[in-house]
Amino acid sequence: MIIYMKNYLFILFLLISFHLSAQTKGILTYSRILKDSVANSYTPQGFTGIWKQYFSGEKSIEIANPLTDADEKPLKMVGLNTYVQVSVKKSSRPAFILKDLSKNEIVHSESSNLAKVLTEDKVTHFNWKLSNDTAQIGDYLCKKATVNFRGRNYTAWYSEEIPLQNGPWKFHGLPGLIFKVASDDGLIEYELIHIELAAPFDLDLIRIPDSYNEFKKIDHPSYIKLWDQKQAEYDKLSRVQKTTTLQNGVTSSVTSSISLGTRIERY
Repeated sequence: MIIYMKNYLFILFLLISFHLSAQTKGILTYSRILKDSVANSYTPQGFTGIWKQYFSGEKSIEIANPLTDADEKPLKMVGLNTYVQVSVKKSSRPAFILKDLSKNEIVHSESSNLAKVLTEDKVTHFNWKLSNDTAQIGDYLCKKATVNFRGRNYTAWYSEEIPLQNGPWKFHGLPGLIFKVASDDGLIEYELIHIELAAPFDLDLIRIPDSYNEFKKIDHPSYIKLWDQKQAEYDKLSRVQKTTTLQNGVTSSVTSSISLGTRIERY
């Protein structure tokens, strides 16, 4: 009887260890929809990207999927007798966000579109407000939570069935994996589309990609300042391209505007 109990406890220990291991390493795939004034006018669905998050313990890296040739189709935006074509080019440096919750550190590449810099930030301890509202997302029962983060209100749906305090982008800290999070203004939305718990991958992947070795680092306030300076330069380039007088005598003009798009964090 004693031997039987020892064997039972040993098997139980192995099962618990395997379960914990499966919960602390894996790959999460999120879709991201990002809208701005241009996207709302010409592409109402916004611009969609796929991000893969590789996590192990409290460390993770989220990488934007490289574009394929099929993603390089130009967008034709039609205004008043105006056609603008925007080509999306493949990049040898995929965007990323690196999180280390144990060290309270984040490094991301959002600033790399402005200059050869990466942004260092601190992990935010979100003041989530938990709700009793529930929703079924796929096979999982999810609960609702809300938070305000750097100028936007967000609603998240998470599942305690997967006890990971993780999520897309900078989000984390809920008592379950975040399946969906969206800003209340409708401009930003992340949605979990694939889960691979205990998926094998090289842990060396969780670091700054080599293609960014020459980039210097700046802090978050410097990133915001750099963005504002670049957008101010673009605003100066905005100009009236064509003025047309209609049959009823009303004058109409078409203005070209250059924008960096939506900055997720307002400050």
